[in-house]
Order: sequence, then C-alpha cells, then structure tokens
Amino acid sequence: MTIKTLIVSVYYNRADMVDESVQSLVSQLEPGMHLLLVDDGSPDSTLTKLQAWAADNVTVMTHANMGFVRSIRAGIDSMPSTYIAIHGSGDLSLPGRFRKQADYMDQHPDVGVVGCHSKCVYSSGELPPYVEGKSFTGDASRYILTGNLFHQGEVMMRRDCYDKVGGYRTFFKFAQDRDLFCRLSQVTHFHVIEEVLYKRYVGVPDSVSGSASKLIVQRFLSDFACYCHDQRLAGKRDPFDEHGARAALFWAPSQRIRQEVFNRAIRALYFKRDADYRIYRDALLQKDTHLARRLFFVLAEKFPGLTSLFVDAYYKRKLSDSEASA
Repeated sequence: MTIKTLIVSVYYNRADMVDESVQSLVSQLEPGMHLLLVDDGSPDSTLTKLQAWAADNVTVMTHANMGFVRSIRAGIDSMPSTYIAIHGSGDLSLPGRFRKQADYMDQHPDVGVVGCHSKCVYSSGELPPYVEGKSFTGDASRYILTGNLFHQGEVMMRRDCYDKVGGYRTFFKFAQDRDLFCRLSQVTHFHVIEEVLYKRYVGVPDSVSGSASKLIVQRFLSDFACYCHDQRLAGKRDPFDEHGARAALFWAPSQRIRQEVFNRAIRALYFKRDADYRIYRDALLQKDTHLARRLFFVLAEKFPGLTSLFVDAYYKRKLSDSEASA
C-alpha cells in the first residue's frame, strides 16, 4: 500500500486520554492515509488502550522508553510516505484537518509545512480557553526568529523537506519542533490554514506545559534553536553542527525569552505556585542582568504582601481581558 499521508502520534502515560484523542484521528482516515500510534514504553495501560485501535490502516508501535524525539524519529523512519502529519498525544485533530492540509500542499508545491489555528484549553480550567493562530504564507526564515508559527501537533510536512534537513535533532529534548521548523524554513515555504482544526490541552500534568522544571528547559532550548538559526542566516556554520552540545557555551538568552520567563514567574505568584515561582526566578537570576527584574525579586522577598497585591491586580485585569475576547 502506498501511503500518501502518515499521521504519527507518540504517547507516554496518557491512558486516560487515548480513546478521545485517537478517535479524532481514526474518524478522518481516508484511502492513502495511515495512522501510526507509538507507545514510548509507558508503564501504565497506554499500550493496551492503543492496541485496541489497531487496524489495516492503524499501526501500533512500542519500544522501551527513549523519549519523545527518538520515538517520533523511529516512527517516521518506519514507514515511507509523501506527507508526515504530527498529532500531540491527548489532543484532538478536528474534522477535515488532514484532508485540508494535504489538499493545500497538493496545490502549492512550494509549501512544505502547513499548520492551522488551534483552540487551546487549560486542563485545570484556571484560565478560559483561547484560539491561537496567525495569518501567514511564504518565507518564514526571518519570521520564525520572533515566534513559532505552529504548535507541533497541528503540523503536516513534506517528507522530502523533512529528510533534507535531517529531521528532528535528538539534542533538543524539548523545543525540537522550533529547531526543526527553523531548519525547514530555509528549504521551503510555510502556510497557516486560517481555520480551527486542532484542539490542544495546555497544562496537562507532567507535560512540558504542565511542569515548570520542563518548561524552563523548553523555553531556553527554543531560544538556543533560534540562536543557531540566526547564525545560519548570517552565512555562518550552524553552531550545533560545529560544536555539538558545547555550542550552548556561546549562547546567551535573548531579551525576549528573559522577559517571558519573568512573566511566568509573576503568573506563578498569582496562582500561589511557590515551587514554580522559585524555578523561574532562580533560572532568570542565573541568566539575566536586567536591573528592574532583579529588583522585583528582591522586593518580592522583602515585601511579599505588597508584591501579592500588585500581582493580583495585574492578573485580575488580564483575566478580565481574556474573558472579554473569548
């Protein structure tokens, strides 16, 4: 059987989210589409749940735990196809997603990466759902330095483009998508379908978005990926290709990422997540020389009551703005 679109989804300890997530994929399968479900050595019942979905057009793969990046590389390498679609474990691909993305690439051979708009839902319900997505078509090689156009799970790629840049790089335990998209932007154009075709859960326990200790590494690795990309755009050799992991010694976090981590520290204070606050604060104090941000942390220690009033007022306004635009 010739596979035109290979849909790959990697699961680890997501037994309670398997059925709804996989149903959203199986319901869209058409001739030429194949679904590959990868279990990354889950110790819970995830594999059993996945195996119940096995069919002629659904393959279940399992192996000892080796992490997301190695797992998705193994899955992609296991089956040839024209297009590769990624789906985040536990998330939902909404009706028509895969057909619309493949149709667009069929009609636009210069486009090698297609995303869409996503509805983002906090698993804890601490903030209202919101829709995330941009309007974009064309050369993203400069744009991607200022922000990621896609969530990883919403993307479809041309395999020949993926292979040309070497696929996911295993050094990037997190932010592997930002690194891949940076490299893909140098060999093909990007497009965002301006429809909500994906539902993403944010803050799921033990996920990157739900763990401050993982998220801080992800944010810094994302910034490092942009540093490598910026060097390539300047006509220089990719620092990681030249020096491997030691390339991080030549990188300093951007002002943008330092401000983002500071904002996350304030948010952790608002939600009374003291452990998360300390993770963001300590990471920033090691990397940031910005006087005002450092002063805030000093004052937060000396005047916690006053700091709490400021943070509460800030986030009440932010929540009000979010609800008004929902």
